[in-house]
Amino acid sequence: MESKRYIEAGQIVNTHGTRGEVKIRPWVDSAEFLKTFKTLYLGDRPYEVRESSVHKGCLLASLSGVEDVNAAMLPFCGYNMADYWQHWLDMGRLIPHPPKIFNVNWFRTDGDGHFIWPGFGDNMRVLLWILARCAGTAAAVETPIGYEPRPEDIDVEGLEGITTDTVRDLLYVDKALWRDDCESIRGFYARFGGRVPQKLRDELEKLENNVK
Repeated sequence: MESKRYIEAGQIVNTHGTRGEVKIRPWVDSAEFLKTFKTLYLGDRPYEVRESSVHKGCLLASLSGVEDVNAAMLPFCGYNMADYWQHWLDMGRLIPHPPKIFNVNWFRTDGDGHFIWPGFGDNMRVLLWILARCAGTAAAVETPIGYEPRPEDIDVEGLEGITTDTVRDLLYVDKALWRDDCESIRGFYARFGGRVPQKLRDELEKLENNVK
């Protein structure tokens, strides 16, 4: 049996943020030890560690060649991701009452690079709107990227430095940034050639038209 060229020192548990960082739970005494590694392997493929930090006992690593969360998710899929997407599209047609899907970015930053939304337990304030939306009791505003809450529908009572105007800024749709995202998504889809479901291609084209 051919021996591995590397030491298994931890497990990737999920992605972190929007820049493609991976969160690694160490199998060694300390995540600080993982920080000494200059190269990490995802499967059998080596990646250069550009920068890393320790957070709550785990290593957060930014890897060369993994530029966004899409690329960072690839190691979590055990087969061709285009087939994975098609699987869930097929499932959606089979389920009488498919679940509603909501996208959330908790990691918007201000001009100084600080996170605007406090996160952690305060994320429940957004989740309560999602639950109310599923129950049909919450309003929404149609935007170029889909339906969003009205700023006044997110409870900010008791939050220091967060007002309804802050929420309004967080919900602002920057079309230029979304055009960049569309370009990134199109490049990501190109990895899978003609196997990307046509439904996803159609949705991307619709999004591109909405943010022109």
